[in-house]
Amino acid sequence: MRQEMLDHNYELADGYRREEGRPDNYRHAIALCREGDAADDPRFTNMLGYFSEHGFGVKQDESKALKYYERAAGLGLAIAKYNCGVMYAERGAQERAVASWREAAEMDETYSMLKLGWAYEHGLGVPQNCAESVQYYETAAEHKNALGALELIRLMREEKGIEKNISRMVELLDLAREQDHPDAWLETGLMYDNGDLPAENQRNEAMSYFEKAAELGSTVAQEWCGERYAMGIRDVKRDITKGIGFLKQAAAAGRPRAKYVLACLHASGEGVTQDYEIAFQLCQEAAETGEPAAQKMLAMMHNDGLGL
Repeated sequence: MRQEMLDHNYELADGYRREEGRPDNYRHAIALCREGDAADDPRFTNMLGYFSEHGFGVKQDESKALKYYERAAGLGLAIAKYNCGVMYAERGAQERAVASWREAAEMDETYSMLKLGWAYEHGLGVPQNCAESVQYYETAAEHKNALGALELIRLMREEKGIEKNISRMVELLDLAREQDHPDAWLETGLMYDNGDLPAENQRNEAMSYFEKAAELGSTVAQEWCGERYAMGIRDVKRDITKGIGFLKQAAAAGRPRAKYVLACLHASGEGVTQDYEIAFQLCQEAAETGEPAAQKMLAMMHNDGLGL
């Protein structure tokens, strides 16, 4: 099969794959992938592994998926080497995973660099070596990988294998924000909030970044914005309606502190209808996930017989 036809068929199969939940599309994609696999094009083989791993269009079979990934890796596909590493690690074969990720990283596969950074940081399949971890995260960042930039910032903040360098952290955050990674906006806000970056009004500057992170889906940012607006803390002008909006988003995503703050509001009737049953339920959910303030509040509600 000519390369032009293989490229066309791969784009078609990948388009079908992206439209998840449609059995006819999976069937068409799998048929194209089998043709491409027969032509020894590893992209199709890797996609067959994806379908088998997740049970899309075929019976879920992780062992079969691994065989497809290994065949694609043997044909030289970097992302397949990454996928093999993930499945090896899930099976407890950490050293084998590291070897596969290293091969992929040598082919500039950035997510394998992240895996290697984590492995060296925590001593998984290799001797623990934070300096080596820094190198992998740095290389991933140099390849414009936002997660690599954020992991490197984290190591700088913790001073694990690398000294804290504010100017370098700012450069890395700029890179990650260009890709609208929510954690990059969150981290920038945190640096203003902690006084690491200068601003005329650091709290306001921090909130502008936290709100952007919240808009991009960061549940941590939603929780922080929600509590600050709802309670008027950290020099933020109180806006209980806006705060409740953020808190509901964060609570729906399971954030315990957001549930606790909403419980407080329902108990007091501020911004919402006073309802001890809802307050008790939210408080209980937050307490079960380890929120200390919720645990104390729950004990008080039990003692007073509120919401039971």
